[in-house]
Amino acid sequence: MVYKEWLKEWLELYVKPSTKERTYMKYRRQVEKYSPRARGLRGGRAVRGRIAKILRDVTERGMAASTVNGVLFVLKSSLKKAVALGIAHRQFTDAIVSPKAREKKVVCFNKDEQKKIERYVLEHNMPYFFGIALSLYTGLRNG
Repeated sequence: MVYKEWLKEWLELYVKPSTKERTYMKYRRQVEKYSPRARGLRGGRAVRGRIAKILRDVTERGMAASTVNGVLFVLKSSLKKAVALGIAHRQFTDAIVSPKAREKKVVCFNKDEQKKIERYVLEHNMPYFFGIALSLYTGLRNG
């Protein structure tokens, strides 16, 4: 079986029924975007090399550590299930470690910028603008 086909099967048969819809969609996006073009599940070295390359590429693109770890989790979990079902010979991703996370610089509004935003919200009296002001002072964020 081709690994990419197995990933789709793993998602539909083992992930979708046992996780929340949002988790399933996150894993599906990761599979669609990052899954290796490996020939088969039995070619351990070839698949392992492609997986390591994917992780390196994702890291070099400056992706967040959580994205890199999420991709690695999907790859490891899918292969672990393949071994349990006898589709693959062994779980060879254990030797692959997550690349070191890079710290991202956080950019914040300064006090003057916050006051300008607050003033604009109050002057324009639009109900949905109050959420913007609320998030400035409470740390609320999307998601």
